[in-house]
Amino acid sequence: MSPKPLSAGDLLEVMPQTEPFRFIDRVLEVDPQHIVAGYRFRENAFFYAGHFPRAPITPGVIVLEAMAQCGLVLHGLYLLALEVSRQ
Repeated sequence: MSPKPLSAGDLLEVMPQTEPFRFIDRVLEVDPQHIVAGYRFRENAFFYAGHFPRAPITPGVIVLEAMAQCGLVLHGLYLLALEVSRQ
């Protein structure tokens, strides 16, 4: 019996990034064509302390990392699992 594709919950379990550099905490939708994930940035995140201290904003590079973790890492893992299950 071949393995089944990873579920949304499975994806988070096999994601290689860990705290404090994991910027995905939920997968809302996933299929072969798309993935939708989310993350709630905590007020005490390490990068806010020095990024405009009186008016902190999430650095663009962190937002880009979150998108990469969703698109390249999670969706890639899903597609790989889907391919393996077809073999």
